[in-house]
Amino acid sequence: MQHILLKCVIGLASLSLMASSVYGQAAFVRGSTVIFEDNLKHEKAGEFPSQWRLVRGSAEVARYEGENVLSLLVTRTEVAPLMREKSYLPQAFTIEFDYLMNDLRQHAYEVSFFNENGRRSGTLRFNGERFTLGGRGGTVAEGSTSETRAGFQPGWRRLALSFNQHELRIFSDGVRVLNVPRFEEELRSFQIQGGRPSNARPNSDAFIRNVVVAEGGMPLYERVMSEGRFSTTEIQFDVNRADIRPESAGVIDQIFQLMRDHKDLRFSVEGHTDSDGNVELNQRLSQQRAESVVRALAEKGVSPDRLTAKGWGASRPVADNATEEGKAQNRRVEFVRLETTE
Repeated sequence: MQHILLKCVIGLASLSLMASSVYGQAAFVRGSTVIFEDNLKHEKAGEFPSQWRLVRGSAEVARYEGENVLSLLVTRTEVAPLMREKSYLPQAFTIEFDYLMNDLRQHAYEVSFFNENGRRSGTLRFNGERFTLGGRGGTVAEGSTSETRAGFQPGWRRLALSFNQHELRIFSDGVRVLNVPRFEEELRSFQIQGGRPSNARPNSDAFIRNVVVAEGGMPLYERVMSEGRFSTTEIQFDVNRADIRPESAGVIDQIFQLMRDHKDLRFSVEGHTDSDGNVELNQRLSQQRAESVVRALAEKGVSPDRLTAKGWGASRPVADNATEEGKAQNRRVEFVRLETTE
């Protein structure tokens, strides 16, 4: 089990602690509504991606291990999502993306945040081993994983962060590495920075992929009682299969805790797909995926008579399937509250 050293610095006080749980209370859960997603699936190699804005440096779509990635070609290249509004991050949001780490000494990435006036309000610097969060007044928090140069394994890492009004949490491959309860900065937009140094060794490319930005919502129980349902895009499945991927453990656990704490709740678990592919296959796949979620919750201890499974395929879209963001919202699992039976 991976261990995380977490060090938070607030003023002159510091706190160090060890955390050994990959999932559970500290698990990352994606926001309820995707507002930006780009997997570069429809982009052409050698061109700048259509959903991004180049702030500085040089970048282009490249092919790596058979898939499209965004290559940050020179040192301190900065890119930003191409959004309609200048200030698009809500009060509660999540950001996720993969970044390639092939050399701890060569690679460093940054996520910079900006306020309503476009001024830089915070910067997270990270390299897969160390994570440093800075605000306008200097360093706010530092953290590290157990990964060292001696035991370094090259490959993709998954960065995820969640922000809710003032609380900022940073996750590396599903494990929390930073927790700042009061980050007193305005975060309204962001940029990603990276690049290949001029003296870089071979295989020191700076690549990112699978960027998702989502708006957070009200706590699950409040949403259920207010709306009678909730929807999540965070339960991930293997491609064209009903097997739940390991990174979905956080949201599965969150739903289990909801049902454990509120034993009167019963749900119809309903699977939905986007419009890609065959209609009949999508229908069958959505049913199988809903059944997989029911089994996962039952294995945790939820009584099977509190859950039913239903697949709708692509018949009930909530967004336009003509865009990647729309497809991401349509690939979802909904939990519809059922009336309690006596």
